[in-house]
Amino acid sequence: MGQWFVQTSKRQFGPFDTDKLRRLAAAGKIKPTHRISKNPDGPWNLAGNVKGLFPSADVAAAAVSTAYVPPVAAADEPPLEAPPLFVTAQLPPASPPRPSLRQRWRSMSPKRRYRWRGRILAAVCTVATVTLLVARFHQAYDEPVPPGQAVTLPVAEQPAAAAAAPSSEELLGTLILLAVQESSRKGVSSVLASPTSAVFGEPYSLEPAAGSPVDGRLVVVIAGPVDSQNAFGVMLRSDYVTWVSYEPAVDLARCESVVLGGKAYYVSDWLKARLSTDDLRLYSIGD
Repeated sequence: MGQWFVQTSKRQFGPFDTDKLRRLAAAGKIKPTHRISKNPDGPWNLAGNVKGLFPSADVAAAAVSTAYVPPVAAADEPPLEAPPLFVTAQLPPASPPRPSLRQRWRSMSPKRRYRWRGRILAAVCTVATVTLLVARFHQAYDEPVPPGQAVTLPVAEQPAAAAAAPSSEELLGTLILLAVQESSRKGVSSVLASPTSAVFGEPYSLEPAAGSPVDGRLVVVIAGPVDSQNAFGVMLRSDYVTWVSYEPAVDLARCESVVLGGKAYYVSDWLKARLSTDDLRLYSIGD
């Protein structure tokens, strides 16, 4: 009698002799859709193609059936029952709702409530203090300098200028005016935290200083606003006052002094020698 091996969708069973193979087929444990072979390594054929193993009606029904082929549970026989089509999911238990802030506050002890009141009060005071400081800081830099007060530092008495020195009216020429303004802006940009972000507005005043010209140079005082970024990248407005000298013999404009936000950042030695003692004290650069 021959030895037979049965292969299902997941496992392989056998060997079975021919009588046992027929009994399993008659009991319905071997389906026409299962594969059988006389060799454990194949070749495999459908059990329904083996003559005398199944009635012809069962083979025809298996050919058009799409029923699920159950996995084999036993080591020597195919399983008889298919797994259930639907499985009831086990949902986790629902978490209880979180208490509201009012409920949490009422559940606190008096000592803990006292601590939280102190923290809230400290936070409110901190926010209010920072807001006031920022507002005061912006107010200090947003107030424009009146045109009549932007230039108040006269140049000290100087010897009479040479006859060839240009007059103050000639300074109002377009080319000289542009050169003086450009020198003033370069001087202001050199003391800013972010020179590349500087945006200059229209000057409040642009006037020759008292006693100009000095040593053949025209001295001009320029006051105006400038917007630039601080160390934190915030755009702020500051007022500046610059003293610029223009030497027509060499067509050269020099920024002699820079005062930004009421603070003197730079005063040249040439201008120091020509400022009076009161002017030096006002600039905070004297002894």
